[in-house]
Amino acid sequence: MHIRPLLRTDIPTITHLCYRVFSKDELYTWIYPLEAPTRESDILRAQSLKFRTRIVAVGACTFVAVSEPGDLFFNGEEEIVGFAVWVRKGEDEEAGKWMVDSWSNSNDISL
Repeated sequence: MHIRPLLRTDIPTITHLCYRVFSKDELYTWIYPLEAPTRESDILRAQSLKFRTRIVAVGACTFVAVSEPGDLFFNGEEEIVGFAVWVRKGEDEEAGKWMVDSWSNSNDISL
């Protein structure tokens, strides 16, 4: 498995991954109390918008974990198997520098 910065084209994949992982979670179903079948499409749309907004925020860094040959779960094609989003908070000088140098300013993740 390797880690790389998130690309704009990864958003649908991480949206579906998030839904598959959390759709049966009690808190998740409380936050999104819709009934199937509209539930899934509405949640996926809301999650996609949330990710698009979050990953382009100043100071945000988003990475994906991608399967590769040699992984026990590798099925012959690279597949996103996880992701993480970090957002730097703060108003000090170091926070300001970090926000200017963040991945959102140097990768293909703008809307």
